[in-house]
This record gives sequence, C-alpha cells and structure tokens, in this order.
Amino acid sequence: MKKILLAEPRGFCFGVENALKIVNKSLRKYKKPLYVFNEIVHNKTIVTQLEKKGVIFTQNVDVIPKGTTVIISAHGISPLIYEKLRKKKLNILDATCPLVKKVHSEASFYTREGYHIIYIGNKEHEEAIGVLGETKKNVSIVEKEADITKIKTGLKKYVVLTQTTLNIFETEKLFKKIREAFP
Repeated sequence: MKKILLAEPRGFCFGVENALKIVNKSLRKYKKPLYVFNEIVHNKTIVTQLEKKGVIFTQNVDVIPKGTTVIISAHGISPLIYEKLRKKKLNILDATCPLVKKVHSEASFYTREGYHIIYIGNKEHEEAIGVLGETKKNVSIVEKEADITKIKTGLKKYVVLTQTTLNIFETEKLFKKIREAFP
C-alpha cells in the first residue's frame, strides 16, 4: 500500500513575510495612519485587511504628511523616491526584500563598471521600477523574446539581471535566448 503525503502550502517568500512582520509591528508601535510606499504584497486580501487596521498604501510621496512613518514595500523603490521620502523627514522603515536589495546593488555596481544591463522583468512592476532607478543609461528591458532584438549591440560588457518575482522557467528560457544573441 502506498502512502500519499500532502504538502502544506508554502505561502509567501521570506521577503514578503519579513515585510508583513514589519508592518504589523509598526501598527502596534507607531501612531496611525501608517503609510506603505507601494502595496506591501500583491495580495488584495492582505492589503484590504491592513487598510482596515489603518495602513495607507500609496505611490505618491506628496500625500505622506511630514513626520509620519512610511514603510518601503518588499519590492523596493528607486533611489530618487527614497531621497524624496528622506527630504520630507519621514520615519522610513525599509522592508525591501534582501534579494531585491542585492539586485539594486548589482545594478548600481555594474552601471559604475560600464556594463550594459540586460534586465529581465516587467517594466511596470514596482521591483523593476526601483531597480531601473539605479541606472539611467545602459539598460535594456526584456519582457519577452522579441525584446532581445532591441538590445544595443556592439558593446564590450553585458550583464543580465532579473526581477526576483519571475517564474524561474520562463526566465531561464529568456536567459538562454539572450546568451545565444550575446555570447
């Protein structure tokens, strides 16, 4: 007789779990309303529950009153947005996923080193917007295979970075096609 074991759902990644812990602790520690730049997680049920507890999700620095607490979502933000938040003298709590921070750091490093960055990701996603904010030049965004033909050719140094929330199998397919085009 064979035994079938049912796996429990994994739930959120550690970056999102950490961000949710920061929000929940902050709800107890700081006065309301509590602001979060971008949605803390792409889950309407969680977002609605947090809104009922006094969290305001925004993508507009101007609506956040001076001196209040703002949490940066797990997906991170661009350096430009961070600087705007800092100038408002806000209590900034950074809940950016460590993996996302690593991609930010690599984008900044490779930009300084003169690499052309090939970024596999969704250009409309908060994570991509934040990472791409690390470099104003030398970047090509690849969302689908057809985008590979738009990458600037003839450069000496290329590096591929990816959005952390993508399907690994789809990302690997795009990466292989990029390596074929830019050996």
